[in-house]
Amino acid sequence: MFDNTKYIIVERNGNEIPVLFSASINHCDMRVGKVVSAGFCQVFTGTGAKDVSVCCFGKSESLNIEARREDKEIIERELNRWKKDF
Repeated sequence: MFDNTKYIIVERNGNEIPVLFSASINHCDMRVGKVVSAGFCQVFTGTGAKDVSVCCFGKSESLNIEARREDKEIIERELNRWKKDF
């Protein structure tokens, strides 16, 4: 498990793309387009094929945008997709 990580979900070309970054950076400093949600997440890793899972929570004070239920699935899908390449 990693410590709390900040994230934003941006909408780009009709897709929602997660951007994860250090908790020491403000959400507003990572804005790279239309932000549809933002908050914090904890990343958990295991040893299986789909072994990255996340827990999303909270909100961005600097953007005044909350985490959504579907953020978990979006972030997990992206992290597990990249994991296959390592």
